[in-house]
Amino acid sequence: MTGEERVAVVTGASRGIGKQTCLRLARQGMQLALAARTEEPRSGTPGTLGETVAALRELGCEPLAIRADLSAADDVDRVVSETLARFGGVDVLVNNAAYTVGRTLFTHVPDLTREQWEKHFAVNVTAPLMLIQGFWNSMRARGGGVVVNDERGVDVEPVRNVEALVLFQSSFFTYDRPKTNLDFNIQYYPSLSNAGRQRVQLDAGVKREFFKDLFVALTVYHTYDNRPPNPAADTNDVGVVSSIGWTY
Repeated sequence: MTGEERVAVVTGASRGIGKQTCLRLARQGMQLALAARTEEPRSGTPGTLGETVAALRELGCEPLAIRADLSAADDVDRVVSETLARFGGVDVLVNNAAYTVGRTLFTHVPDLTREQWEKHFAVNVTAPLMLIQGFWNSMRARGGGVVVNDERGVDVEPVRNVEALVLFQSSFFTYDRPKTNLDFNIQYYPSLSNAGRQRVQLDAGVKREFFKDLFVALTVYHTYDNRPPNPAADTNDVGVVSSIGWTY
């Protein structure tokens, strides 16, 4: 079978890794079926299904473009049926689509709804499995196939941020039993590439050795980012870390 006779299906094809995968496969002469949700440009999220199709046509590839929400079972089935109807079979399946953006990603567990959880699971787990099943017999009939599962957050553009670091650190310790260590530090990160963005981290901790080599430690931290990369994220994060250990 020649390169022009091989067929690849790529989900999450409107941007990022999915789009670049399509371009690479097209340069190798493969026929392509693309699946993605984004048909219209979205603020802060570059890339659409149409833009990927246009880029592929410049390479001489005429892809099948399928607008699909992989959290919906009917759309998953339609990706399979339309691809097989157009090409007759599939050799490569790239499960690249992932639901990893939006407010849900930063929701605390007590606030996570069943609907949010099920959508994550449907796109990131169920849809890839259903697509593998849908193309299974086709791949077997063609002598085998390749499945690639990539669940990185391709809808998120990489955050490029160059920062300076200003650090203040203080420590106090005693050698008498119980041995005690007190640590305090402030880290200030002014951004050099994103004017006005500032991050601060404060840590305060105590560690005490009550018996030989047996210690208990407690650390309190507070981080602040006045411009977090995702607008849904909180600007403040506060936490406490406790531990007990034995050194030897």
